Amino acid sequence: MSQQPYHPGQPGQPGQPGQPGQPGGYPQGGYQQPGPPPGQPGQPGYGGYPGAGGPGSPYGSAAPRPSSNPLNTASGLAPILQILGLVVAALGVIGGFFAFGIDGYPGSLKFVTFAAAAVAGLGFGGVLVALSVLLKKE
Repeated sequence: MSQQPYHPGQPGQPGQPGQPGQPGGYPQGGYQQPGPPPGQPGQPGYGGYPGAGGPGSPYGSAAPRPSSNPLNTASGLAPILQILGLVVAALGVIGGFFAFGIDGYPGSLKFVTFAAAAVAGLGFGGVLVALSVLLKKE
């Protein structure tokens, strides 16, 4: 692409007194992307998503698309709660076993710490699993 030299007397050059400030050689209004010919549908966008289409094109409509988010429905949320409940219960029991490794505690305190961690983990995990079962029934 060659650049035209600047000549001070030509119209359309920027910075001239009494001249419009439009740069020489550029059309006014900016770049417009050409659309599809009339009567033909628009092309799909990148990755198969709807692109811009002409009037009457299915790609140009603003129709709502169904959401694929599993958290929007009860049947999609139930397996997530079930897995989370099992993980919380397992972590409670594993954390209780780590209580036996605490140095400086007497044996009875280690057992009480183990029992507290296991009961808390199994309790919270059980609540989550029960919620998942209730949501599956709906």
